[in-house]
Amino acid sequence: AGSKGDPHLRLGHGGEADFRGRNQTRFNFLSAPRVSVNVLTEDGTFRVHGATVNGSWVTQAHVVASTVAGMLHFSYWAAKISAKTLVGWSNGTCGGRPFKLVGLALTPLRDGPKNRQECGEVVLQANYSSVLLSLPEWYVSISPMAVPSYDYQKDWLSGPKVRLDLGFSLRVPEESLQVAPHGIIGQSFDGDGIGISGARDPAPRAGAHLSTTAMAEGAIEGSWRDYVMASEYDTAFKFSRFGAAFAAPRNTTA
Repeated sequence: AGSKGDPHLRLGHGGEADFRGRNQTRFNFLSAPRVSVNVLTEDGTFRVHGATVNGSWVTQAHVVASTVAGMLHFSYWAAKISAKTLVGWSNGTCGGRPFKLVGLALTPLRDGPKNRQECGEVVLQANYSSVLLSLPEWYVSISPMAVPSYDYQKDWLSGPKVRLDLGFSLRVPEESLQVAPHGIIGQSFDGDGIGISGARDPAPRAGAHLSTTAMAEGAIEGSWRDYVMASEYDTAFKFSRFGAAFAAPRNTTA
């Protein structure tokens, strides 16, 4: 599961949806007892398949995790990445201790302190541009990509020039979770083995001018407004699972 492009969501068990977001607004993508992932969306205009699209991109990702070493706060900012090289750069704190991670092109050691960090039981591994967080129950990956794509940067018209794609996967059997995860993407790991798809934007056609509007309606519990977050590391929202001891799976009919 994860988000890719402008942004297209891959959901648990094969579900799909599109999610425009709102310009300069943060949303929760994953909420679980010991980890929460927020993203920020920004509007942008680009060409694809001969069409002009007024769409959006994920440009920030912020992770909060509770560890035995204290709280982990980690951020990846697309604005700090060059669209020409995509060499990674990210930073955070572990129990209040600051650290940063950079792409392998800048440091020779894969396991050096600028490429790999351990915060309690959480491991953060930087590759050339992406970062993989290995948490007790989850893998979370964050990867910068040129807008709209590396080979078609000439089709960028306005807005951010680098986006972030995110991936989420479980390290444990889904049926073993005592707390069903939530968030726009996390809730799709609901244990029923059935993929639920939501609203999609029409495919761009040559000569068309398209504004994306889909907000994953039909694939998420409640409204998109329920997932708006007040700050980068905020964990509180209507369906938050952070710090919870038990929670049933989402209800998409609500």
